[in-house]
Amino acid sequence: MQYQSFETTNIPSEHRVIMPNGIIGFNDLKHYILSELNDPFWELKSVEDNTIKFIMMELPNLVLGGISYTETDFTNILSAVDLGINDVKIYTIISIDTNDDGTKSMTVNMRAPFVYHPISYRGWQLVLADPKYPIAQVI
Repeated sequence: MQYQSFETTNIPSEHRVIMPNGIIGFNDLKHYILSELNDPFWELKSVEDNTIKFIMMELPNLVLGGISYTETDFTNILSAVDLGINDVKIYTIISIDTNDDGTKSMTVNMRAPFVYHPISYRGWQLVLADPKYPIAQVI
């Protein structure tokens, strides 16, 4: 694994993300770069391991298809880090899977959204308790 810190790279501060808890399955990776691809798609790329990156979709209205997040879903979790829903941006991480017939499908994990606080450059992957949010919502 090749590691570069933010201090040794020319990454604009508005694109830096520090994830104190990492991402599920990648808890040891804490530093990322957030880059816009094409609206509403974003890339979250690890600074510590350049082979790790995630494609995400921003949800500015907290809605995807027929499923809507509610502010109360985030209130308790965000209050633990002294933030409110209007302080953060919400993203879902996209998975691209190859089906048995060779076709590809894209899903998002709505139960574990990525939350970014641009002022502090901090990000968290939250796990919501409500089972109404699918782990693999087809998009």
